[in-house]
Amino acid sequence: MVVLTLTAAVPQLRPPVAEQSGQPLGPSGAHLAILFLSLGLLVLGAGGVRPCSLPFGVDQFDRSTEQGRRGLNSFFNWYYSISTAATVVAMTAVVYIQDSVSWPLGFGIPTALMLLAIILFFAGIRLYVFVPPDDPWKLCSVQQIEEVKCLMRIAPIWASGIICFVALTQQWTLAALQSMKMDRHLGPSFQIPPGSLGTICLMAIVLFIPLYDQILVPMATSITGVEGGITLLQRQGAGMAIAIMSMVVAGLVEKKRRDSALAHGGADGTSPLSAMWLAPQLCLMGVAEAFNAVGQVEFYNRQFPEHMQTLAGSLFHCSLAGASYLSSFLIAFVRKSTGGPGGASWLDDDINVGRVDYYYYLIAALGVGNLLYFMVCAHLYRYKGTPELEDVCKDIKAVF
Repeated sequence: MVVLTLTAAVPQLRPPVAEQSGQPLGPSGAHLAILFLSLGLLVLGAGGVRPCSLPFGVDQFDRSTEQGRRGLNSFFNWYYSISTAATVVAMTAVVYIQDSVSWPLGFGIPTALMLLAIILFFAGIRLYVFVPPDDPWKLCSVQQIEEVKCLMRIAPIWASGIICFVALTQQWTLAALQSMKMDRHLGPSFQIPPGSLGTICLMAIVLFIPLYDQILVPMATSITGVEGGITLLQRQGAGMAIAIMSMVVAGLVEKKRRDSALAHGGADGTSPLSAMWLAPQLCLMGVAEAFNAVGQVEFYNRQFPEHMQTLAGSLFHCSLAGASYLSSFLIAFVRKSTGGPGGASWLDDDINVGRVDYYYYLIAALGVGNLLYFMVCAHLYRYKGTPELEDVCKDIKAVF
């Protein structure tokens, strides 16, 4: 973050500007090298923090006590909720400062917050519970072989999460494009920036997770008797079902927006519909993420072997990355296969000419297939600690 801030604050680290036209002349190789250095350091830092922060937080709870288990159930919800709230602040307040006030200040604020986080982290070092690392290089034991089998059982569940996040990825991008052909006014003078519409989804997550944790979970627990209200796989499945609903709603809204835009100016027309028509689909997607994403995070951390918790933390981020790559492939495939000779593809550069509603329905159909696949995998899955796995552990102990 320091290097990234310097690229905005130090004139020599920015591309030069032509004296007469005032237009940038383009970055040199050295400019790009410094920028890529800062981004590379951010990747290394995120690779250290993101997979490890959640398992380290889990280590702080004593799962042998009722209080520790109850606290751990809420920890996953609050961890994701607070992380999402931070993203909302970054996408609104920080972005506004960068665009309207100063880029150096906009980068300097998160840099200072990162420094404050480091200070707070080390200030509590005497209070933390440290679990010593254990996975020495030696021949595999019977227990390690069983742990590999555990990973093989989790892999099909993990694959289903990638398809679910495709819907989330597409909503963020396409909702911004839709809003550019809609009325984005809030009041007489303020217009919602297209890129800020995604914060509706994030706010839905921030508001829904505490409601789910404090109200819905106790109610569901009293009915089902299951710790956490519903099982982790049921929670993921609920998120997938709501994501499908979100895509169907998105398709219906897009059909209405497109018809309205064409009626008010043709292909170049802008619909008089308010951009707030996009709020229901974004709110549904936020609720879907609150169910599925938190369910995935908790599922991996509870089902992975204890000495592989860091891998469990990174698996969720691999799902997000896989969804992004799959989304890119899907977009390229749809643009090529639906754009016949002389015709416009569903994802034409002009959103009024294309048929984004058909694309939403396609993702919904993929989601239905993915949900059926997930239900089969969930039915066949056996949680760690079930009688079958307990018998395996007894057999392992008998061997030794």
